[in-house]
Amino acid sequence: MKKCLIIANASIQTDPRPYRMHEWLKESFQVDSIAFNKARGHKPWAKILRKARYFFCLLFRRYEEAIDFKCLKDFKEKSYDLIICHDLTLLPWVIKNKKKSKVVFDAREYYPKQREHSLLWKLLFQKQNIYLCSVYLKEVDLIITVSEGLAAEYKKVFHAESFVIPSFSDFKELSPQFPDKDKIKIIHHGTSSKNRLLENMIYIMDNLDTRFELDLMLVNTDKKYFEFLHGLAAKRKNVRVIPPVPLNEIVSYINKYDIGLFDTKPTTFNLEYCLPNKFFEFIQGRLMIAVGPFPEMAAYVKKFSLGVVASDYDPHVMANIINSLTIEEIHEFKNNAHKAANVLCSEENKKVFLSLIAPLTHE
Repeated sequence: MKKCLIIANASIQTDPRPYRMHEWLKESFQVDSIAFNKARGHKPWAKILRKARYFFCLLFRRYEEAIDFKCLKDFKEKSYDLIICHDLTLLPWVIKNKKKSKVVFDAREYYPKQREHSLLWKLLFQKQNIYLCSVYLKEVDLIITVSEGLAAEYKKVFHAESFVIPSFSDFKELSPQFPDKDKIKIIHHGTSSKNRLLENMIYIMDNLDTRFELDLMLVNTDKKYFEFLHGLAAKRKNVRVIPPVPLNEIVSYINKYDIGLFDTKPTTFNLEYCLPNKFFEFIQGRLMIAVGPFPEMAAYVKKFSLGVVASDYDPHVMANIINSLTIEEIHEFKNNAHKAANVLCSEENKKVFLSLIAPLTHE
């Protein structure tokens, strides 16, 4: 049996893309996986030393030396037929130690603008990411990414060809739950990321009629911003912030809702061209979808007639569109999501992914 290594900066078990690839490959590969953050350990003194070393290397542009990979010494001695790397900063180690392995890089975002909303990140890390892309993208055998917009930018700036594999969710055997005409439930779920301006969706609710109510199911990743959103919701009768459910329960949980809402503002390049997990979870949950004019999501909504796309990021524009919806239209959009769920699912991604890596490992 061929051997594969999956390496990421986060836990493979809780990160959907690496986890799904692990599941797809284990049928025909002996798969090792490692979460680099866990391998390094988290002793306070060790973290301080790592950060000091990291910043020293960044200051003098010694980017390949910025991360200490000693924790991967056991994997360095092994040989693999295939290595799948899920984070840009891990590519130098992968390329240096690949031996005869074929390397797949999953560019899940456009790394040169990874956190461009942060001035500190731009000052400290942007040059590193640009350098790593310019040097190492041409060293890998296959690049995959999550949206057409990101693929186009990698090609434009780095002349790097990539294949788009969106983050489709696993297929769920569910049926649409049709709403009460007097109580239409809207859901948005995700992290409390300040740069996404999630408050815009709360402001939409200020202009909706009494039929509609919104639940924000948020993971608290920014305490101050999370409390700000809580405060806004507490002042409104039609908005709640509710606790998150486990990752593998999201689709079943949101099935009781009617509309999946994503209408923030594209404050960064990656957000403008995002095609997030939650979008495809809305589909598997058999929800109608309402999104702002994000080009990647809008294309799917229009192609499969899944819901509505606002022409502007102004909350009033979306509010006017939602207010005009009839119960029959919501029923139709939910039925269309039910049909699309059979196509826009990870089982279809599996076929594409395996067809892409087959030539790499073919003897």
